[in-house]
Amino acid sequence: MARPSVKEERAEAILAAFERCVARYGVEGATLERISKESGLHRSLLRHHVGNREALLDRLIERCIDTEQDDIRLLFEGIEKEGSKPDPSDEAIIAYLFGEMPEAERIKIKVALALLAAVENYPSIKKSLFQWNKDFISSLQAILQSVYPKADEPQCAAVAWGLASISLSSLSIAPLGSGHTFQESSLQAARTLLKSLR
Repeated sequence: MARPSVKEERAEAILAAFERCVARYGVEGATLERISKESGLHRSLLRHHVGNREALLDRLIERCIDTEQDDIRLLFEGIEKEGSKPDPSDEAIIAYLFGEMPEAERIKIKVALALLAAVENYPSIKKSLFQWNKDFISSLQAILQSVYPKADEPQCAAVAWGLASISLSSLSIAPLGSGHTFQESSLQAARTLLKSLR
C-alpha cells in the first residue's frame, strides 16, 4: 500500500483540526487561527492544502457522512448476525441511537449540530446536510424493515423518522444536563415506537 503524500497527510490533519474546532466553537468560531493552532500548521498552509472555507465545510460533511455510513453498516451487520429476533435487534438499535458514546462519537454529534446551526450562514451546505439526514433515515428504515418484515414501508419510515428525531433531540439538549429522567423518557418513547412494528 502506498504511503499517503505529505499533502494528503496535511489535509487530513487540517480537516481533523477543523472538526475539533467546529465541535468546540461552532462553524463561525472555527477560525483559521484556531484551526492553525489545533493542527500545528501555519495559516498559509491551510488554504493551500484544503482550499477555502466552503471547501473545508464540504470535506467535513463528506467525512461525517462516510463515518455515519460505516456506523450504520456495522449496526446492520450486527443485527444480521443476531438473526431477525426483534428484542435483541431493538436493543442494538437503542444502543446505537442512545447508548454511551466514545469521545470521537460525541465530537461527531457536536459537529453535526454545529453544521445544522450554520445552514443559514452557509446555504451551500444545506443540500448536503439534507441528503445526509435523508440517507441516515433511509438506512434506519432499511434496518427496521429487515428486522420487522411484516411491518409495511410507511410504518417503518415513520418509526425511523421518530427514532432519529428523538435521538437528535436527546443529543441536542444533553449539554443542559437533562439528566436521567429525560434519557429514560427518550428510551421509553423509542422502545414504544419499535414495539409498534411487531
